Order: sequence, then C-alpha cells, then structure tokens
Amino acid sequence: MGNANKIRVMQIISSFEPGGAERMVTHLMLNLDAEKFSSAAISLKGPSGSELETMLAENNIPVWHLDKYLGSGLRLWRGIDKMLVKFQPHVVHTHIYGLYYAFPAFIVRKVPVKVHTIHTLAEKEVHTLAEKKFIFRTYFIHYIAFRCGVVPVAISRCVAESATRLYGIKNMPIIPNGIPVGFYQNPNISREQWRQKERIANEEFVLVCVARLSREKNQTILLKALRKLIDTGKRIRLLLVGEARKDYRFKIEKEISSLRLQDNVRILGTRRDIPEILAAADIFVLPSDFEGNPLSVMEAMAAGKPVICTSVGGIPELIEDGKTGILVKSRDIEALSRAIKYLIDNQAIRDSLAKAATETANHRFDLRSMVRAYENLYVSLLGKS
Repeated sequence: MGNANKIRVMQIISSFEPGGAERMVTHLMLNLDAEKFSSAAISLKGPSGSELETMLAENNIPVWHLDKYLGSGLRLWRGIDKMLVKFQPHVVHTHIYGLYYAFPAFIVRKVPVKVHTIHTLAEKEVHTLAEKKFIFRTYFIHYIAFRCGVVPVAISRCVAESATRLYGIKNMPIIPNGIPVGFYQNPNISREQWRQKERIANEEFVLVCVARLSREKNQTILLKALRKLIDTGKRIRLLLVGEARKDYRFKIEKEISSLRLQDNVRILGTRRDIPEILAAADIFVLPSDFEGNPLSVMEAMAAGKPVICTSVGGIPELIEDGKTGILVKSRDIEALSRAIKYLIDNQAIRDSLAKAATETANHRFDLRSMVRAYENLYVSLLGKS
C-alpha cells in the first residue's frame, strides 16, 4: 500500500515525558500496521529528551512540539490547526488535555474521525488537568466535543462508568491498555547483578513502587506502612521509581526524614531499566487513591512479581484478590502493612501469586490486543464518516 493510500493517524498528547498515557501512545504508534497506517504526533509541551521521544525518532515517526509552557491557549489552538493542515489526518486521537486544545481545530478543519481516550476516571481527568478556574471550561469543552462527533474510549469498565456519570455517555468503546509483555520478562542483567550495582544486599527484602511521585499515587501511605514493618525488625528496602513533581518530592523527602527511613528508602526517579528493577525486587506495591488502568501494575505482573495494590479504579479489573495479587482499601495503613508482612513471611504465597500474575499478563495484557482494537475502531469509524 503506497504512503498516499495509508490511513493517517495524528495523536495529540500533553508530552512524551515518562508516564502511563505517554507510554501507551508511543507503543500504539510504534505498533500500528505500517502497511495500512501512517502515524504522527503533536506534543503540547516542548521536547523532554525522554526515551519515548528517542524511540519515535528512531522509527521515523514525526512529533511536533508546541511548547505549552510558553504559550497561551490561543497559540496552542493555532499550532494544532497548522499541524492538522500539514498532516491532513484521517483520524485525530487525543489524550489527557489534548482534546481541550484540539477541539476548535476539529470544528474548523472537519477532521473525518476524532477519538479521545479517557485515561483515568472522568471526574479526575477534568479536575486533575485543569486549574480551579478552568475546571468548568474543560468539562464544558469535553461535554460538547462528545456530542459533536468525538468518540470517547475508556481504558477500563470503571472509567466507562465514570464517563456515564459525568457526561451521560452510554455504550462507549472500552479498550484496555496493553504492554510489550516480553520486554518485562527479559531483563538485561540478573537480579544479583542489579543489586550489586546498586549496592543492595541480596538478603534485603526489596519493595518497589513504579509510579509518578504525586498526590494521587499517595506514596506517603506506603512510607507509613513501611515504618510499622521496620519497627517489627524487618530488613526492608523500598525503591520509589518515577518522575517526581517538585512539590511532592519535597513532601516525600520530608516524610522519609520524619519517619527516620533514610536508610530504607531510595528515590530513583525516572529510569530506563524498569525490567531490571522489577527483576531485582521481591514485591511490587501501588498505594494509589485513584487509577484508570495502570500500566505499572501490568508490567509488574508480566515480570512475575507478587503485587499489592489499593482496590481503586480499574485495578480490580487487573487483579483477582488472593489469586493474582492482593487488594487493600485505599489510605488504610494497617491493611497495607499487614499485606506486605503477610507476603514477606510467606514465600509459597509469593511464588503462587507471581506465577498467576505472569499467566494473567501473558493471556490478557499483550500489546497486540490493544493495537488491533484501535486499528479496528479507526477503520470502523472511517467507514461511517
């Protein structure tokens, strides 16, 4: 199929800094059928030098950056409009607050197919993405967009239900996120080698939390649960992996100091060796207050880690409590501490959960299922346009 005959798909996202939605978009672009689709992207923020940007560049997928930090809404609207004219997409697929800035250009340019993936609970998407004075404006733009031809896609049942509550949308497509499962099952170095490199003793019990350091991920709860465990004489190391928002990193560091956990907690920041980190860890823990369909949980399960997560958002759709992982109530320090202690003390249970998690990942989380679902959606909507 010649390039002129391919379906041109434009992705619009806030940035390609490391994050769940950003990784999902990158994997989608890299894996769309190259015989049928041509991809490009607009990043509302300037280049970050991230691994995701490198991966796209190496595969000759164009990304246009608009540098949101320096521009007004009007400038971003004009930038998106200019890129739509240049690329002439058949499909525009927005993420995060891409829809807010792209919608005016949708109207002007009459884009044939418009898709927006809701990556978290709909209420949280609006409140998280907008400053207080802009919350209603963001909600209003989304509400109108979904009634003017923009097709919303949910990443989990609970996200779809939240869109029904907020926007009155019914029967929306649900396309769960996917991951390159094999990538997380084949670390470049062994558990022992990674620990030696990072000066972590083999006898230490290592917990890992891969998540952006932010209020909704609530790592402070995990720190308090860890303090209780260490007080019982457990020798534990906690690794916090992920991009750190400056204000929240300060809060985390202050909490670590207050709880006297300086020797037990390491903030690793953004890392490119996630498979190696997971291989070196004993348990994965995610203490979030809310979630959509978190890639980090899927990645940990693919890597064969027993997982402990809060029972929020789409997480119960990934984990069967007691069989493929352990679920606890959010903000419950005692329950989280008990769950971690239970797994530390029970090697057989850890092994059983790890085996079941890997089987689940192999069966349900493979990236190809997500990519094929979006391909079918694009083609179907184009046939109706």
